[in-house]
Amino acid sequence: MEMFPAGKPIVTALDAVFYHKGDGLPHDYDGRLSMCELIYKVSGDTVVQFGEQTLHEKAGDLRFLPSGRASAVYPLEPTEPGSSIYFRFMLSTPFPDKAFLFTPANPAAFQLLFERLHHTWLLGAPGYYAESMALVYRIIALMEEQQSAYLPGTHTAILDRATSYLEEHCFDPEFDYTALSRAAGVSYSYYKRLFLKRHGVTPSRFILSLRMRRATELLSAGMFSVAEVAAATGFTDAAYFSRVFRRELGVAPSQYMKKKSTST
Repeated sequence: MEMFPAGKPIVTALDAVFYHKGDGLPHDYDGRLSMCELIYKVSGDTVVQFGEQTLHEKAGDLRFLPSGRASAVYPLEPTEPGSSIYFRFMLSTPFPDKAFLFTPANPAAFQLLFERLHHTWLLGAPGYYAESMALVYRIIALMEEQQSAYLPGTHTAILDRATSYLEEHCFDPEFDYTALSRAAGVSYSYYKRLFLKRHGVTPSRFILSLRMRRATELLSAGMFSVAEVAAATGFTDAAYFSRVFRRELGVAPSQYMKKKSTST
């Protein structure tokens, strides 16, 4: 399926960005959807009934809803409570006339982009709208990059041989990237090339996205200090962790923690 048939999606307006804690209540609109929606499922498991379509979304999935294609109400039935981040936008180019789910190879990269979009929009600093639009385009671009990625089974098998090491050691302060290629049985340059094609990012960016996603989870819990979160996500220097977090999400860890506590 081609997500955006025109090949060059043009976003003409961005209406709102929300962080939603799923409650199972139906979404109610005055008439039909006036804008498209793109939703990142942060956590949980939900069955969505959109017109005649039934979509079963899980954590890490993205859901696209087209404008003007549904009745005034569509129900959400959570089988496991969770949360989502989503935004409403207008496209001036052709787009799918049906809702669809997209399961990315690297959900953590999308969560970082959605988290940053949400905080950029909430903070409303000078230039926030332009920066928000840039993030929307980056999300769409990453979707297209990952959709077009194809690897033969033999190449996928090479990457899979290193998956266990990556999952077990991604929060190690001194993560050994060459250990990935050794586990895969190939040179690092070749492993990195395959990894980039499959995930749309380099191994180092992938690890960073995992660390930042874990950091947002720990900060949201409100039970740990910034230094403790830094140590738990592989950073030996809390100040450096704070700089990286601000660079990636557009807000300092302490501010992120404060906003999460006031929004719950």
